Amino acid sequence: AITPRKNFDVLICALTMLDDPNWRLTIAGALDRNPQTVAALRAQINDAGLDSRVTLAGTVVPTTLARFYESADLFVLPSHDEGYATVLAEAMASGLAIVCTNAGAAAEIVPDAAAIKVPPADAPALARALATVLGDNKLRRAMRRASWETGRTLPTWNETTRRVAAAIVGIRT
Repeated sequence: AITPRKNFDVLICALTMLDDPNWRLTIAGALDRNPQTVAALRAQINDAGLDSRVTLAGTVVPTTLARFYESADLFVLPSHDEGYATVLAEAMASGLAIVCTNAGAAAEIVPDAAAIKVPPADAPALARALATVLGDNKLRRAMRRASWETGRTLPTWNETTRRVAAAIVGIRT
């Protein structure tokens, strides 16, 4: 969802610092959770002249989300903080290079070989990380490989369900 915690305003600020004119950004996530944040983000995108390069896709069905992952070169999560960050697991399972913050789950579940991690709310650091990954095909391929290898080790939803059920049964006995 587009909420203040996701830091998309910092991402847009960072994107305005890039010299590369060839990037495109799609933000997938609910647009109805925090209308003020969405309105401010739309205004920021418009004011920066990025309307033709940034798409707010809203909530998407799983097949559309899968197509987004398949067509992406890079996954960016600029959040202030994340719990588990399922989207990071999905990005790794899709073998995407990642730029994210070093706060919360991202610092723990994403290996350094798969991501460049920056402090939350640091637009210049985020811009440098984006420029580095987008500008270096060899680095991006290595990050994708590390991401894919990690993604293959993560538990599936069925495995997670089995683990949670086993824990609950263990508590009850």
